[in-house]
Amino acid sequence: MPMLPEMQAVHLLLFLLLPAVVTAGDELPRRSVHGALVFQHTEGLDALAADLAGAVQDTVRDMSVELGEAARGPVRVLLATERAALERAAPVPIRMPAWAAGMALPRQGVVLLFVGGGRPLDEVRKTFLHEYAHVGLHRAAPGARLPRWFQEGYAMYRAGEWNFQRSATLGRGVLSGRLYSLEALTERFPGEGDDVELAYAQSIDFVGFLLSRHGAPAFADALSRLARGEAFLSALEEAYDKPLAVLEDEWRADLKSRFTWFSVLATTSVVWIAASLIFVLAYLRRRRARRRAMEAMEDDPGWIEPPPDGPPGPPPLLH
Repeated sequence: MPMLPEMQAVHLLLFLLLPAVVTAGDELPRRSVHGALVFQHTEGLDALAADLAGAVQDTVRDMSVELGEAARGPVRVLLATERAALERAAPVPIRMPAWAAGMALPRQGVVLLFVGGGRPLDEVRKTFLHEYAHVGLHRAAPGARLPRWFQEGYAMYRAGEWNFQRSATLGRGVLSGRLYSLEALTERFPGEGDDVELAYAQSIDFVGFLLSRHGAPAFADALSRLARGEAFLSALEEAYDKPLAVLEDEWRADLKSRFTWFSVLATTSVVWIAASLIFVLAYLRRRRARRRAMEAMEDDPGWIEPPPDGPPGPPPLLH
């Protein structure tokens, strides 16, 4: 049921009055409100806050269809050019590793963004959309036990993080026949080298397949079932009216049809010419940095869930 405008206004007012705002205000003195987004940041970031508020509008609309109206609500966004400032301003104790560009605190409805180090605006936007999607996913199914591939796949999909590198990684996996099964990714998500690159590429592509092939209603139905307490596998299979193994077979068939071009390019010089033009200057540096970031995350279990003695919802999620 859609939230009434009056209710939204009340929720936003309560959100603005949270004690955590005062704490962050000591570290991040600037504050601006853009609809349901409350930005707190250091001096000189007002224009960036306005830009991010505009960039997220399409995502908010799409998420309300894919996740349901429960995904809407006020979100507090902390912006700083130093990670230490974000750590001090966070409403709960956190640590942001040197490689982290952003963090979501889904239970608190907070997104933290590191915007220093000359990060390109496009990267900052994508990080924001990624973390915002984590918050929305939690609100759609609070307390649900979700596989990491589902969590990260949806966040990457909503942030538009599909790129040529991920396409090439997935293409190599298809041609070599070494794709992970969803069951394997559910049990344990890899954390090293090419394995983690492939796992992330599979995650975003499968979630994209669910949404593009079967549409938002089935996806929203799965989240609704999760919110009512159904287990992940049951919720997904009931919403899509078929076993997960069948969905996976359909996706793999789709992959083979999409990546036939890759085998042709791989036998010609075209791929080398394209790679030299596109990646020589930027690809190796960015790939090395991304791999260090991914490998810095411990070899994660496949599920993202709260600790046994903690409140419902996922722990802080890094990007």
